[in-house]
Amino acid sequence: MPTRDWYRIPALIVCLCGLGTLLVLGGTDVSSLHSPPYPDSIDDDARGLSVEIGGIQIELDTTESPEPWTQTYVLAMSLFGAFIVLVRGIDGWRFDTDTFTFEPREQPLHKQLTDG
Repeated sequence: MPTRDWYRIPALIVCLCGLGTLLVLGGTDVSSLHSPPYPDSIDDDARGLSVEIGGIQIELDTTESPEPWTQTYVLAMSLFGAFIVLVRGIDGWRFDTDTFTFEPREQPLHKQLTDG
């Protein structure tokens, strides 16, 4: 390892810890899933009333709560997306241990495996 690049490993660890912390904190904020979309837009006196706009009857009720599976679905889609990004990153990039950098592969990994 070159002596001038000694700071890359601690910097990488700090960045990964920071990213992990942000992902965990972002994932624990479920308050938006359980609150109505515009809580201050309809007064309490107006709840349960309806209006007619263009011949369509619209109920003024924002007390609906999300379905129980909503949070699980959001988490599953996030994990699926993260998995796709990880696979594409592994397929198209490699880690150079001499310079401690990520470099694009000359040929994607899936082509190397299928060509034999």
